[in-house]
Amino acid sequence: MYYALELLTVMLAAVTMSLTLAHALELPGKLRLSQDQYFAVQRPTASQRQDRNRALASSRAS
Repeated sequence: MYYALELLTVMLAAVTMSLTLAHALELPGKLRLSQDQYFAVQRPTASQRQDRNRALASSRAS
């Protein structure tokens, strides 16, 4: 039982660390994108789209 718990702990730690590393490795690619490219790639949520549309509308109005 102890061995199984130890194995599970190591596997969960490895998964957590690999997901964190994946986010860190994609950062340089994201930093090279322009704002428009970034939003096209990221597929922003609905609230982010609304915020962006409001910002664009207010910048066009002024």
